[in-house]
Amino acid sequence: MKSYKNKKTNKWKIMTTIFIILLITAFTILSIGEESDLSFASKIVKDVTVFTCNTLYAPINFVKEKVEVYLEKDKIYKKYKKLEQERETLNFKDARIKELENENDELRGTLKVNENLSDYDKINATVISRNPGYWYQKLVIDKGSKDGIIKNMAVVNKDGLVGYTTDVSYHSSSIQLLSFNNMNKKISVKIELDNGEYATGLLTSYDSKNNLYQIEGISYIGDISVNSVVTTTGLSENFPSGVLLGYVDNITTDNFDLGKIVQVKPSVNFDNIGYVTILKRKAQTN
Repeated sequence: MKSYKNKKTNKWKIMTTIFIILLITAFTILSIGEESDLSFASKIVKDVTVFTCNTLYAPINFVKEKVEVYLEKDKIYKKYKKLEQERETLNFKDARIKELENENDELRGTLKVNENLSDYDKINATVISRNPGYWYQKLVIDKGSKDGIIKNMAVVNKDGLVGYTTDVSYHSSSIQLLSFNNMNKKISVKIELDNGEYATGLLTSYDSKNNLYQIEGISYIGDISVNSVVTTTGLSENFPSGVLLGYVDNITTDNFDLGKIVQVKPSVNFDNIGYVTILKRKAQTN
């Protein structure tokens, strides 16, 4: 029984092979004599041959098209990923360039500070630590007592007065920022008037909500203009004269409507401090 099935299978294979050979042969002959007149029977054979070939090649063409589409999509995807990577690289480079420009700007400002405050020795330092929980209260620099730093020294940057030194160790120091709400050191300041003179007062507090210093104890009874320059007087201990503090934002009066209260917009951006200069008063020589 098994032998009979094998013979029957082989017979069909032989017949199928012969049929395909005949079709290919007929297709070849018809192709060669395509320009000659064809009989009705020849036309039928040709049509059957073309239909059969198209049927046989259809799956191959379908697979070929799918492969080509896949390869094209893969090529486009790889190109997209390459462009995306190049864009990320450019963004990183742009960010790095801006960072370096900011650093250069700070360093140039530091040099300018060093030139202006000739009566003080300058100790340039880099901010090495800043706790997010006390961001507007303190920061730590990489200079300490070995560099001549002691408590209560004025600290400035390219934009103006930053604060003063507090905890000092051998290698590092903490800086109390003027942006700390509970300011415990009063700083004597002066407000430039339109007539070229100055009105004096004390920096007493900082309003973190509105980012404004509050100046009190002003004895001047005349008008003070908005945007007037506010600097240190040099009368406070360890704070030199003429260090920029900010610009007048608005003027009010106290609860008794007697004295002026001047609110000042800080010149320093307390969100971004990378380099500072500590001012050390030069020793007096006879």
